[in-house]
Amino acid sequence: MKVRATWMLVPAMALCLGACKKKESAPLDASGNPVEVTPDVPGTPQEAEPPVVTPEAKEVVPTAKEVTPEDRAAKLGFAQYLPKDTELMVSVFQGEETVNKVKSLKLWKLIDAQMSGAGPGFGDNSDFEMDEELGMEPDIEMAPEDNEESKAAEPDDAMQEGAALGAASGGIDMDSEADSEDMDGFEEPMGPEGLLGKQVVLAFGHGSMEQAGYLNLLRSRMAYFQFREITRALVEAARTGDPSLFTDSFAYQYTAEMFTELIQDQEGGVDLFEKIQMPPIYLGFKTSAEDREEAASQIRSTVDFMGMMGEMVEPVSFEKAGVTFTGYRLLGSKLAEMLNAERDSATEMMDEATFDRFVKALSEKNIVACTGTLGDYVVLMMGSSEEELNLASDLNDSMVSSDELKFTDGYVDKDLSAVIYGQEAGLKSVISADKEFAAIFEGIRDGFAGQEGIGDTRNIEALLQTVVDRGEELVKFQTVHGYGLVSYFDEGYKIETYGGTDPGSVDWSAPRKLAHLGDSPDVVLFANGSSTEVYNEKLTGLLNSVGETVYALAAKASEIPAENVEEDKLAQYKEMFGMFDSQFREDLVNMWNGFSVDMAAGLGQEAALVMDFKGSIPTVPGIPQKVVDEGKFPRASYIAPVVDRTKLATSWDKINLSATSMMGKISTMSGMEIPMQKPISSEKDGMTTWFFPMPFFNDEFLPSVTVGDDWFVASTSKNQALDLVGKAKTGTATETGFLFKANFVALQAYARECYALVDANADEIFGDNESALNEYKHNKETMIQFIDSFDDFDSVSIKVRKEADVLRGSFHFKTR
Repeated sequence: MKVRATWMLVPAMALCLGACKKKESAPLDASGNPVEVTPDVPGTPQEAEPPVVTPEAKEVVPTAKEVTPEDRAAKLGFAQYLPKDTELMVSVFQGEETVNKVKSLKLWKLIDAQMSGAGPGFGDNSDFEMDEELGMEPDIEMAPEDNEESKAAEPDDAMQEGAALGAASGGIDMDSEADSEDMDGFEEPMGPEGLLGKQVVLAFGHGSMEQAGYLNLLRSRMAYFQFREITRALVEAARTGDPSLFTDSFAYQYTAEMFTELIQDQEGGVDLFEKIQMPPIYLGFKTSAEDREEAASQIRSTVDFMGMMGEMVEPVSFEKAGVTFTGYRLLGSKLAEMLNAERDSATEMMDEATFDRFVKALSEKNIVACTGTLGDYVVLMMGSSEEELNLASDLNDSMVSSDELKFTDGYVDKDLSAVIYGQEAGLKSVISADKEFAAIFEGIRDGFAGQEGIGDTRNIEALLQTVVDRGEELVKFQTVHGYGLVSYFDEGYKIETYGGTDPGSVDWSAPRKLAHLGDSPDVVLFANGSSTEVYNEKLTGLLNSVGETVYALAAKASEIPAENVEEDKLAQYKEMFGMFDSQFREDLVNMWNGFSVDMAAGLGQEAALVMDFKGSIPTVPGIPQKVVDEGKFPRASYIAPVVDRTKLATSWDKINLSATSMMGKISTMSGMEIPMQKPISSEKDGMTTWFFPMPFFNDEFLPSVTVGDDWFVASTSKNQALDLVGKAKTGTATETGFLFKANFVALQAYARECYALVDANADEIFGDNESALNEYKHNKETMIQFIDSFDDFDSVSIKVRKEADVLRGSFHFKTR
């Protein structure tokens, strides 16, 4: 049986970025000569007074130092050619080395072996290094007569005849010395590493973010029409009893009708199309001298295909930064002529005035694509005209002489992996144009409006508008700054971010009093932060409105009378909704209010999530006693300060009353008596733990709530909850922001303990299930390899805070 390795891909892709640290080579200038860089660590991106830096920030923020444009040019490469008004830049460095680092990881080797069929149970595995380390033998040995390679080594008669025929016809003679030399001289086309191995840069010039904003607006209008049609289809499905009408409506966005709606739309139609242009786009590939011509040829070939479009294009040649760029211009006027030839059919979908405007706008839109070689870089540029494509020939005109890239100054001596820059004004333009959330609910609202035979829909329309309004209120908490990202290799893989979008949900100034709860080496997962009370209230209001609206829509769908009751395929839905509405709606609303209102009011804004593997295995029947005695089980707790214990009591009363009521109704409907369990409490050190009794519970495996005057803990373990409360009292508030940590050392240790315990008790665990036991034995080697593959990984930490009113993020994937 083959071992399925696909499941390993999810953790692998998240983990494989961390790798061994590489020695930094000397930076080069534009001519390829070494540039001396002082070993001092450069400064932070702020020019004014340094921000208040938390202890977390001190770990990653370098000391101040003046960095010149020449220093930046040497480190950032192609950025030296990008103009100052560049709005977005994504630069990826040393791609080939990064790939090699990933491939050196044990986890990658394991996945590669499994996917290629070289893992345990797949045959010969001699090339897989970990097999030798583990002393593993391949599961399958090929008999000589079954070995395809040995068969291939002996040419049959047909092959010999083919070789003779080839020689006679002047073809390749495998025994010919001359032909052998020709084959030796043959070179494969340059692989991706030739283009992507050193540095790849994608950049967008002036006006790009405005154009992206137009696309966001277009996407929002598409969402409006899509959900308007879905709503109309829902009404029709309820009326006819045919649910396929509703499901088929999801394909509306791909129809000609949608295109017609968009063209004639007051907000996203021709007016928007007239504004849309191809923005300046720059794509640069750093190449070595020996590969540069071939790389340039490959990039040229991506543009040369335009030459096959005949009169639709015309060749272009122009100079930028002292370099000649050649390519083609796709002529909008020619496209307009083609469209105009279809006037009769097109005007069936739109009026002639709209069509004429569309054709005129199209005739004015050209696309220029060209290539050239600039220094060490093969460059591809695209835009609406040659004039809009600009490259800097002098550092003073370049991005590197702008303060926009000052955030990179602290990392000029680092082993860079990537740099990303986003202009503040451009980001604000893109984000402000994104109205998709509102468009969805507006589309639903208008989909109901004017429908016949469904009664009064004004209440639904009002609820939908409330959702839109509350969504807009939530957006007001959002702030946007220019964005910067630097990633580099240092004890694994690190990412530092500057600015970006802050949704306003986190209280960045609140001290994190619970941060120390994640310090223990036994903690495998930890998260800690403080939310914003006002934001939480607005979010709860939005969720309430969405819930009310969804309920009202479902109720309206259940009320629409079917035209043919006997063929009503939604009859069961209508019956089930009626039962829900009469029996459970009120209880669920009360339960939700207990959670979202009373409990939220009773707890503070800070919270922490703590997980470890120190719990006891529950005494579930069928688990061997030795496993129960020696095994460990995950423990997880959510802890938050108590600000109003009476509110927590009110919350529990509502939740318990609603749950009891629903259990009684379920008992009546099922004809079985299902009594509501009564919770049991225990007290210790002023803390009361509430739980429902079950025969296999113990103090280390006890889903429960522990509450006192100061702390609230929802946990799977009573002991962990009490331990966390004891530690929480000693916390000191020195850090702010948000913290997340994952501990791979503890995870791997737990996995090894579990494997050893299962392996020692496999016969007792699997019992009479011989097939399951054989499956386990068959996959033992893979289990060991997977556990050992985590030898490379230490931990992941994410720290986000505010400095000088700007977001700062630090991500560290630490390797051992």
